[in-house]
Amino acid sequence: QARLLVVALPDTVGLRSMTATARTLNPGIAVIARCHSDDEAAWIAADLAATPVQGETALAEAMSDAALRSR
Repeated sequence: QARLLVVALPDTVGLRSMTATARTLNPGIAVIARCHSDDEAAWIAADLAATPVQGETALAEAMSDAALRSR
């Protein structure tokens, strides 16, 4: 019954396995996955049909938002 799987594993083998298991149980589940590079983000989006989130990019966006709010 889950609608979303969020995966923050550091390795792509575990990510591929978790995504495959989740989609076997629920073919319509959305997946958000942590990644470490632009190449990995592209692979996650293309091969796993998942939404990639790059840690350093997310951190930079959060820091920028915090800086703008502190003005």
